[in-house]
Amino acid sequence: MENKLVSTLTGGEGWHNFHHVFPSDYRASEYGHEHDFSTAFIGIMKRIGWAYDLKETPQHLVNQWIKKYGDGSRTVDLEEQDSTDKI
Repeated sequence: MENKLVSTLTGGEGWHNFHHVFPSDYRASEYGHEHDFSTAFIGIMKRIGWAYDLKETPQHLVNQWIKKYGDGSRTVDLEEQDSTDKI
């Protein structure tokens, strides 16, 4: 269950299903760092050099998965910024 309250109380575990769909992605959620303290912590570790080679699933693949298997609780904005397109 993807849940903001559970995620806030557990430091990001409320978004844990994302990890099972995209296991190579270091993030716990496709929603960014809001209510996702574990991903924010890993980001801090990356900035100080203690975490590196972090993988992110391209946003267009996340959007495809949402369109195909999503429960309709989240609409996909085709104009969403892809954080992996930083070339």
